[in-house]
Amino acid sequence: MKGLGTKLASYTWKASRQAYPKPAGSWGTGRAANELVEGYPFDWYACSEEGEEIMRYWVAPKPMEEDNSLECPAEVWEAFKQWPSKYTLIWKRSRKVFALSAEELMGRLQNKAVEVFPAAYRLRLKGLAGE
Repeated sequence: MKGLGTKLASYTWKASRQAYPKPAGSWGTGRAANELVEGYPFDWYACSEEGEEIMRYWVAPKPMEEDNSLECPAEVWEAFKQWPSKYTLIWKRSRKVFALSAEELMGRLQNKAVEVFPAAYRLRLKGLAGE
């Protein structure tokens, strides 16, 4: 998310903490409330004051295309579908940053306001010489 600028909504990058603590959040020790922390493949996650993970964020690596499309890895899409209350999609378009919860995304999918297209396939060739 650092690549999206130094400010995301009400979060501001704090280099000494390597996190985006929310101004109203508790600093505490370890992971503070309202703090975004790095993690893979979901770029960031927010924790409660007790340190419990409450939301994971996936940041699209490329800005949204002119046709309103984004490429999303299969494992991210499957997580959105399986646990929509735990994930949020973040993307950039025209120098602005947008967020959409996976719950909203799945609702839009049901209402046919989102279309999903396979972007890549894994091919396994059998019966080749040398196997």
